[in-house]
Amino acid sequence: MPTLIRRFHIDGETNDGMPYDLIIKNGRVVKTAGVFKGDLLVAEGKVVGISTSIQNVDAKHVIDAEDLFILPGVIDPHVHLGSYSDQDFSADLRSETSAAVVGGVTTLICFLKAEGSYLNFAKTRIEQVERNSLIDIAFHLILLDEIQIEEIPLYVKELGITSFKFFRAPRGDTVSTIQGIDDGLLYRAFQKISKEEGCLAILHAEDLEIIREVSEKLREEGRQDVQAWSESRPPVCEEMSVCSGIILARHMRVPLCIAHLSAANSLDYIAESKTKGFALFVETCPHYLFLTKDSPFERGPFGKVNPPLRDSNDRDSLWKAIGRGIIDYIGSDHCPYTR
Repeated sequence: MPTLIRRFHIDGETNDGMPYDLIIKNGRVVKTAGVFKGDLLVAEGKVVGISTSIQNVDAKHVIDAEDLFILPGVIDPHVHLGSYSDQDFSADLRSETSAAVVGGVTTLICFLKAEGSYLNFAKTRIEQVERNSLIDIAFHLILLDEIQIEEIPLYVKELGITSFKFFRAPRGDTVSTIQGIDDGLLYRAFQKISKEEGCLAILHAEDLEIIREVSEKLREEGRQDVQAWSESRPPVCEEMSVCSGIILARHMRVPLCIAHLSAANSLDYIAESKTKGFALFVETCPHYLFLTKDSPFERGPFGKVNPPLRDSNDRDSLWKAIGRGIIDYIGSDHCPYTR
C-alpha cells in the first residue's frame, strides 16, 4: 500500500523532501470531522502532514501513540497572571505554563492590567515571557483610563496587541471592586479601535449601578454568603450591559467579544445580532457550565466570581447555546491566587 500523506502548505510551497524531526505514530487523531487512526509528521516545529498509512518515512524521533488521542494544542484565551502588584508575574509564568503543558494547553492569552501607559509595562512583560514561559503567550490589554485609550494605535503598532478589554463603571465611581470606564470613554475607545485593522473590543458585561443598589440592601441584611454574592449581581445586569455594548459596537463598526457570559437572558439578543452579519463573538467559562450557585459543595470565597454563578436553567441554556453556535469559545478565566 502506498504512503498517503496530506501535505500542508507553508509559505506557499509544499514541504516535499523536507526531513522530518518527529513522527507520532498509531495515534487516534482528533479533527473536526471525527477521529481516525493516523500518524503526524513534524518538521521545524510544525505539523506538516497527516498520514493514514505511513511507510518508508524516517524522522529523528518517533513516538508510538498506540491507543492514545492526538489533539491540537489547546488555546486558553482568558487567563490572568500577575494581576496584582504583590504577585510575581515570572513566578506565575513558570508555575502556570508548567501546568498548562501537562494539560495539553500550548497557548495562553493573558490579560494585562495596569494604570497609565502600557508601552514600557507590556515590553517588560514580553521579556519575562521570553525568559520564563514554556508555551506561547499572547496578550489582551485591560483599558482603564484616558491615557491608555489615546495610546491604542501605539499598542497596535509597537506591541502588536490588538484586543482590548473594558469594564464599565460610572465616571467617578468609588464603590466597585473593579475599576472601569464610563460609556463616554467607551465610545471614544471604540472610535480608536474602529480605525485599526484587525482589532477587537472585549466587554465585561455587568451593570455596576444595579449591582451597587442590590448589594447595599443585602449588606444591610447582614448577608455575606455565596448565594448573596450571586443575588447581588442579578442576570438583568448582564443582559442590559450585553445589549447596550452590542448596540454601541455595531454603531461604531467594532468587532466585539462578550467575555465570560454567565446568564441565559441575553442569548436570544446575541443570536439575533449574529444573523445581521455583525462581528460578534461570545465566550463562556467552565464554572458556568459545571457549577451553579446552589452546587452542593463548600466553595466559600472561591464561589464569588464575576459574573456570578447562576442557576441550573442558565447552565443548561449555555450548553444549548454552545451546540447552536451562539457561544463561540470557552476560556478558563484562570487566576492563580493563593487562598
